[in-house]
Amino acid sequence: RPEFIPFHPPYLCATTPFDNDNEGFWDYPARAGWQIHRSDRKCHSGPCPPGTCVVSADQMDYGLQVPSTSRLDGEPSSVSEKVAFLQAWLFFGAMVEVCSLCRLELDSEKIPVSEGFVDMKKLNGLPQKLFVASRENGQAGKQTLRRKLYAIAREIQLMITRVGFEDEHEYTFSECEVLLSIYVFLRVVLLAFLCH
Repeated sequence: RPEFIPFHPPYLCATTPFDNDNEGFWDYPARAGWQIHRSDRKCHSGPCPPGTCVVSADQMDYGLQVPSTSRLDGEPSSVSEKVAFLQAWLFFGAMVEVCSLCRLELDSEKIPVSEGFVDMKKLNGLPQKLFVASRENGQAGKQTLRRKLYAIAREIQLMITRVGFEDEHEYTFSECEVLLSIYVFLRVVLLAFLCH
């Protein structure tokens, strides 16, 4: 049985793809000309979801500034540019980073892009492949790997938590599919995390 229902969101980040230059996931926004206004801080040892402290008496939201992203050059950005950036960073960038952390070789057959669309069907089985690769390389279950996977999952969750409501944008169906694909990849990361 497949883990994910296959669908085919458009490949919007063709003009600004994630540059797999081994410089990493965390500083990609600056390399791509974007500034991130949301930051995740772990205020407690686990009970707080990304962006909200539920332990403190006032339950203050943090890191949920609107807009969540802006161009470094100060120029306005369109919704489609923002969604393309999020796809490049939170889908493809996270995929490259997670595969690298688990030491799963990411070849062109594993990257789910063909004819201008992302083939989500290729994500089925990826959590198990990530675990097997990390086990073969002696990384399975290690606390450092778990911490890094968890940090990526929290960052993805924080960035897309309220993206649908941000600035009351009118997203197209295709852009909504891209955002859904990011949620699906978040699930891949969390399933990989649970394997450890």
